[in-house]
Amino acid sequence: MNWDAVGAGAELLGSVGVILTVFYLIVQIKQNTSSLEANSQHSLMSDFKRVSEYMRDRDLTETILQGLEDPGQLDPIDQARFATYVTEVCSFHADAFYQFRSGHFPAEMWNAYERDIVSYQLNPGFRATWQIQRTGWPEVFVDHVENLLASHDSDELPNYFST
Repeated sequence: MNWDAVGAGAELLGSVGVILTVFYLIVQIKQNTSSLEANSQHSLMSDFKRVSEYMRDRDLTETILQGLEDPGQLDPIDQARFATYVTEVCSFHADAFYQFRSGHFPAEMWNAYERDIVSYQLNPGFRATWQIQRTGWPEVFVDHVENLLASHDSDELPNYFST
């Protein structure tokens, strides 16, 4: 028996095993990435639904619509409710921002979220509340929102809540 031939055969089998393992890992990573993207999108849609739940209550909807125009016209309780709504919306947008930055959210979806950010900010009450709350958000997110606003003409996008 030629031990050199046996050794060479074992090395060849070992190399094939390594190559197959690498291909298996590549497939697993791609599947994991797809799963992460799907989970991120699902999570954001759940957040969107949670924010939308505010509109099911007629009184709260009226408070939000008044706050979007001028939160100063609200009593202190409704100002707090409106500020909470703005925080929820900003949290939703910040989550999408970080999901996109981490590569778990497709660009075409993020572009829609950017338009949504600007549309909310077109409301004077939302904008005024954002100016107060912005110090509580990470600077990179605040800078991105401010750059978005500077780069969009207010006539480009609909204001979803204009009356």
